[in-house]
Amino acid sequence: MPRWELMRRVGVDFNQIDGFVVNSALLPFQRETLRRLGIAESKIIESDRYPHIQARQLLVPSFASPTGWLQPWGVDFLRGTFLPLATGDNHDYPNRIYVSRAQARHRRVLNEEQVMARLSRLGFVRVLPEKLSFSQQVALFSRAEIVIGPHGSGLTNLIFCQRGVRVIELISPHYDRHYYWVISQALGLEHYSLTGDGFSCYPLRSLMYQNPLTEDIWVNMTGLEKILEKLEIR
Repeated sequence: MPRWELMRRVGVDFNQIDGFVVNSALLPFQRETLRRLGIAESKIIESDRYPHIQARQLLVPSFASPTGWLQPWGVDFLRGTFLPLATGDNHDYPNRIYVSRAQARHRRVLNEEQVMARLSRLGFVRVLPEKLSFSQQVALFSRAEIVIGPHGSGLTNLIFCQRGVRVIELISPHYDRHYYWVISQALGLEHYSLTGDGFSCYPLRSLMYQNPLTEDIWVNMTGLEKILEKLEIR
């Protein structure tokens, strides 16, 4: 999305563009966000379906920033473009949410039911972002007060949170990335990380997870209790 904004800033006339090449537009949120930018579905070219493209002229914007280091102007652009989607949505969204990856292929919380048994008593509601439209996700996060969830794309919606929201990111001991901390710093969110327990048997772990990126998370319940107590979440 910020790469589109870069082209707009240098004066590209999007009405003169015959096609917009993206890696994929299969998921509802991808189509919804592209429509919001004014890109007609008939102009979308998916590179995973059409890997060889010939054109008289190509406009290829640079990456807006190094991977994971979203710039403040990019945050402002995303909020300014998509936060209006939450206006007029009268749905009664919970203000304490647990962002689940139960239906993802990797980085799931293995003891999620145990985690939710504790969090539900504190008023947390489990949400599956992929079950919501993009505009619903924007509205949900814009009204949240506390967000807990495993490291994953669902937490990108932190961009739509209000200043002061508390975030507890659940991570595995072998895959710790800065992406959501950066967003939190840009927006004045209180970001905390809780590292899960590692597998003591390394050969078994290497068989289950060939890449740390895919490693599931086992939440240490004692650690969870301590961070809830520290943040006075009751």
